[in-house]
Amino acid sequence: MSVSEVLPIPIAMPRSITIGNFDGVHLGHRALIKRVTELSNAQTTPMVLSFDPHPREFLGIRPIPARLCSLEEKKRRINELGITEIHIQKFDKAFSDLSAEEFLKWLRDNFNPKHIVVGTNFFFGKNRGGNTQVLQEWGSQNKIHTEVLQPIEHDSIIVSSTEIRVHIQSGNIKLANKICGFDYALPMTAQHGDARGRELGFPTINSAPPQLESPALYCLPPHGVYVTLLRIENQLFPAITNFGIRPTFHNATEGEYFETHILSGWDDRLSSKHFTVYFLDRIRPEQRYSDKNELILRIQEDIKIARTLHKL
Repeated sequence: MSVSEVLPIPIAMPRSITIGNFDGVHLGHRALIKRVTELSNAQTTPMVLSFDPHPREFLGIRPIPARLCSLEEKKRRINELGITEIHIQKFDKAFSDLSAEEFLKWLRDNFNPKHIVVGTNFFFGKNRGGNTQVLQEWGSQNKIHTEVLQPIEHDSIIVSSTEIRVHIQSGNIKLANKICGFDYALPMTAQHGDARGRELGFPTINSAPPQLESPALYCLPPHGVYVTLLRIENQLFPAITNFGIRPTFHNATEGEYFETHILSGWDDRLSSKHFTVYFLDRIRPEQRYSDKNELILRIQEDIKIARTLHKL
C-alpha cells in the first residue's frame, strides 16, 4: 500500500474514523481504534486516518519527534487490530496550507464520516487552527457523531509516544513495551560486515541504524546487548542483538551497528536484505574486552540469559 493509497471501498460508504499520527500504535492509539470498531457496529467501515511524514517533520518544528516504528510496521500493527482501511495522507505543502474549515470539508467530502474519534491533543488545519471543540461543534452541525477520548494510564503512567521514547532511550525496553502494548521494533537493511561474529562462532546479520528520508530519526536505544526477535517476511526467530561501536575490535569513528545472532540455529538463508528487529529486554551495556577469548565468554553468558528469557 503506497503512502497515500486508500483501500478500494466506495467513497459513499459511511465510515467510523479515528485520526492521528499513531506512531508506535501504543495503548492510547489502540483505545481509539477499539472505539471506532465498536461504533462501526457493521453499519460503517472502521478506518484509521494518519499522516506521513509527521507534521513536525515536514514543517521543521523542533524538537522533531524520533520515530517509534516504520510506516510499514505502523500499518501492520493497525491491521492486526482489525482495521482493513488505512489512509496514510501525504503531509505536504498543499495539505499543510488547508485551514481548519478546509480540512473538515476535505474529511467530509472524501470519507463520508458518521463517527469521528480523536484524543484530547488533536489539532488540525494550518497553524493548528482547529481543536477538539471546533471538531465537536462542526460534528454537531453536520450530524456527525464525535468523541474525544481521555489519555490512557498504565500502572499510573499516562501513555504517550513521548513517554515511550524516554524509556527506549534510557534502555528500559520492558517498560516501554508495556506502555506501548507492542514490542519496540526497528527496520533493518542487511550489510556485509567483517565476518567477526562468524569467526568467533556467533554469526550475525548486521545493519547500520536505519535512516529516514525526512529530517526525523528513528528512536534508538543506548548501546548494549538486547534480547530480540528477528522478523523476515512473516517468520520470527528468537535472537540476541548487540548495538554499538564494537569497541573490542573497532573505534567510534567506524560507526554504530546492530549485530543480531539467531538463537535457533544459523542458516545462510536468513541473510535477507530487509528485516525487522523487535527488542524485548536489555541484558547489559556494551563493553570493551581485553581479547577475543574474554569476549567469547561474555557472549556465551549473554546467549544463556537470552535463551532463558526466550524459554528455549
